[in-house]
Amino acid sequence: MKTETWTLFPFLTMDYKAAEGWLNQKAAQGWQYTSKTTLWGYLFRLRRTERTDLRYCVDISGGKKDQDYRDFLNQAGWGWEGTVRGMDIFSSLPGADPVPIQTDAGLERQRFGRRYFWSTWLVGLAVTLAAVLLLAWVYVRLGSLDDLPLFFLSLLSSWWDLLRLALLPIFLVSVLWELTALPLYYFRSRREGLSDPDPRRAWLRGVAEFIVSMLIKLMLILNVILYFLPGPERTYLWTQREELRQEPVVIAEDVGLPYSGFSMDLTHTGTLLVERWEYQELVEQAAAQSGWLRTDCYRCLSEGLAAWAAQALMEDDPFTPVDLGFDESWIFRPDPHDDYSILVLREGRTAVRLEGPLDWTDESVRGILEEKFGETTGGHRSDRKALPARAVAKAGEPALSF
Repeated sequence: MKTETWTLFPFLTMDYKAAEGWLNQKAAQGWQYTSKTTLWGYLFRLRRTERTDLRYCVDISGGKKDQDYRDFLNQAGWGWEGTVRGMDIFSSLPGADPVPIQTDAGLERQRFGRRYFWSTWLVGLAVTLAAVLLLAWVYVRLGSLDDLPLFFLSLLSSWWDLLRLALLPIFLVSVLWELTALPLYYFRSRREGLSDPDPRRAWLRGVAEFIVSMLIKLMLILNVILYFLPGPERTYLWTQREELRQEPVVIAEDVGLPYSGFSMDLTHTGTLLVERWEYQELVEQAAAQSGWLRTDCYRCLSEGLAAWAAQALMEDDPFTPVDLGFDESWIFRPDPHDDYSILVLREGRTAVRLEGPLDWTDESVRGILEEKFGETTGGHRSDRKALPARAVAKAGEPALSF
C-alpha cells in the first residue's frame, strides 16, 4: 500500500471552507498533509497516518503579522502547517481536541473582507487596468484602427501568435470573473453570512483557475525561452539567388529591373489558416538611386479569408480597381509623375500586395504575375514545405533584416 501520494489542491481562497472540508475528508481516509507543495501550491503531498483524531482548519492568512495569532492557536491545540495561496492550514495537535478557530460568524466575515476581499479584488482590478493599458499601447503603436486587420492577419500566419491570441480572451474572462464573482460572494455574505460552498462547484472553479493559471505561466516561460533561441534561418549566397524563383515572390530579374546587390529579406511563416511570404530587396533606378521591390503574399484557408486579406493589404490607401485577369485587383500610384506603384490582387485563396518602381499593370509584367500567383500556379508547389522558414541573403555578406 502506498504511504505517500501527490494530489491536486485547486481550491480558490474564497472557497477556503471547501478546502477545509476536503482536508478533513482526506484525514478521515487516513491521509495527512505534509506541508510539501509544488506548482504554486496546486499539488499537495499527502502521507499515510494512523491518527484517528486528526482534524484540519483553514483560515484566511494575514501573512507574517499573524505570528502572534498562530502562537495563540498553537497553545489552543492548532498547529500551523503552512500557507497556500492566501490560506493558512492548521491541524489539530496529537491528543488535543481543540474548538473551531472561528466561532463568531460576524468576525469571520469581517476577517474575510479585510484580509482577502479588498486586497485580492484591488489586485484583480489593477491587472485588468494593466491589460487595458496594454491594448491601448498596441493601438497607439499601430497608429489607427485601419491597421488592425493587417495586424491580425499577420497573427493568423504564426502558430505562436495564434496561440497567444487565443489565450488573451481566456485570460480576460478569468480576470473579469474574479472581479464579478468575488464581490457578489462577499456582499451576499454580508447579508446572509459566510456559507459553506458546494464542494463540487468549488472544486470545478479551482480546476478552471488552475488550468488558466498554468497556461499563462507556460506562455510566459516559453516566451523567455524562445527569446534566447535562434530562429529558423537560412542564409542564401548570391549564387543561390535563383532558388528565390521557387517562392511566390517577385524578384528584380522577373520584372526586368537591375538588382542592386544589397538587402534581400524573405520571411515565410504559416498555419492551417494563413501561409505568409514577405520579401523585399533593393533595385537600381535612374540617377544612381535605389528603390524597394516588395512582395506580401498570403495563401489562405478559404477564398473568403483571402478576400478579407486583400482588403487588409490595401490599408487606407485610395486604390482603384483594375482588370488584370485575376479575380480581383487594385492599383495605387502615390505620385502620378513617378514610376512607383502598388498592386493588390486576389486569385482564389491567394492575396498579394506588390510594391516597386514600375507599372504593375504593364503587359510585360502580367505574364510573371500569372506565373507566380495565377489560379493554376499561385505559388502552389506540391513539394513546398509547410514548416515556417526564414531566408535572408546579401551579396557575399550577412543579410540585413528590416
